[in-house]
Amino acid sequence: MALAGDLDRAGSLAQELHERFPLHRPLNAVSLPTIYATIELQRGNAEKALEILRPALPLDFCEFSSLAAVYIRAQAFLRLGDGKDAATEFRKIIDHPGIAATSQRHSLAHLGLARALAIQKDPGGARTQYQIFLKTWSEADSDIPALTQAESEYKRLK
Repeated sequence: MALAGDLDRAGSLAQELHERFPLHRPLNAVSLPTIYATIELQRGNAEKALEILRPALPLDFCEFSSLAAVYIRAQAFLRLGDGKDAATEFRKIIDHPGIAATSQRHSLAHLGLARALAIQKDPGGARTQYQIFLKTWSEADSDIPALTQAESEYKRLK
């Protein structure tokens, strides 16, 4: 819900989950901070999102996380124009394909890495990552915003 822009509902459901399961460590250490960080990111507060996610770092690769905190952290670094740290986070996802193997985060990490490499003035590396993303999404509906944006960004790199 937070990624879709329904920030109030996402926040209230996260609060409800915390109240119902106050001792559930993975929920309270990873999932809920990821939701709250996503809300802050949607509000344009990338630095606040990173602050919220800092305690989740040791649990980045736990099965419960599904790499969600890593993905939101990477997006926050992108928003801040920090291509180096964004690339590091996106590579964590790419380098761990067995965690949440069917998650869209794996293909979207290639798009994020392409953007991070472009920020770092590495057009060759960025082109490669765009190509991987575009190949993966080659049979997707052509009007999906992430796909149309990626195609446009890729064309500008050429």
